Amino acid sequence: MSGAADSAAASRALSGGPAAGSAGSASPPAAGKRSRAYRAGAVLLGVVVIVAVFAGVIPRFASYHGAWAALVKMSPAWAVAITVAAAVNLLVPVWPFQAVLPQLRFRRGFMQIQTSTAVATTVPAGGALALGLTYRMFGSFGFPAVAVSTAVVTTGVWNLGFKFGLPIVAVVLLAVTGQSTGRAVGAALIGVLLIVVSGDHTVAGLP
Repeated sequence: MSGAADSAAASRALSGGPAAGSAGSASPPAAGKRSRAYRAGAVLLGVVVIVAVFAGVIPRFASYHGAWAALVKMSPAWAVAITVAAAVNLLVPVWPFQAVLPQLRFRRGFMQIQTSTAVATTVPAGGALALGLTYRMFGSFGFPAVAVSTAVVTTGVWNLGFKFGLPIVAVVLLAVTGQSTGRAVGAALIGVLLIVVSGDHTVAGLP
């Protein structure tokens, strides 16, 4: 019996059994190192893109000095309102993705949104590049391609519906502040029509 066991062990050694086992045990740390390196590279890329946008792109069509001068002249109430609006504009886009991808952490969703938005608004053909970047980043977070595709389509429909509804909000705000709403009413009516038509097509496509 011991001779048979010794021969079996020798055959496994010759066939590379223990070596294969040791390689298998070594592969997870190597994969973890690659994953950490990729995440660090993604974060670095995001930081580089954001710095390039604020330092190289925005100054070409806007003035930080002029914007600061306008902010200084604002009343405290308007300054608070603009600050809140800016914070909401940064935070809200992550929530639709979290609704479609429940396992998505806010930090990762925020990083993906800001990176893809920066690419889409600053690089030629940035929309296509941002879409590919979205798939790549969500894939690196562990989401399958089907889930990412569903999230992209769902959030895209949501964004379009929201944009169609913005003229309605503009008319309400103009009316509240006592300004003329003549030009905005037409855009608001078009927005309502598009929302109604899109809703009818969406409901008709449901099983």
